[in-house]
Amino acid sequence: MTFDEIALPLVVGAMAANQLVMRIHGLRGAPWAFWPMQLLNLGVGSALMLLGLPGFEKWPVIPWILALFFFFRVVLNNNERQAWLLEQQEASNSKERDAVKEAFLDALRKGEEKADES
Repeated sequence: MTFDEIALPLVVGAMAANQLVMRIHGLRGAPWAFWPMQLLNLGVGSALMLLGLPGFEKWPVIPWILALFFFFRVVLNNNERQAWLLEQQEASNSKERDAVKEAFLDALRKGEEKADES
């Protein structure tokens, strides 16, 4: 097989890998999976714009549309990761707030017990 024959399946495979990483919750939050995927998106998009896509020489707009799709996925992936990170931060802050609230309630209970003893 020549590169001309496998170029389109490689582009489709990059799209499928992108969907896999962003749909599986554990992979989206893993920097070792997320950042290489972003670099792959940028690389494939840049290659499609600079080199084109073999077999589509008659239609130069096709590689450009696919390249813009990859660049759009970079933006969407960043937005999804930011939302996920904010959820994680909110969950962490919620646990801390609950711990502080419990500490205050315990202190109030102890203060009431001392007041009742006096």
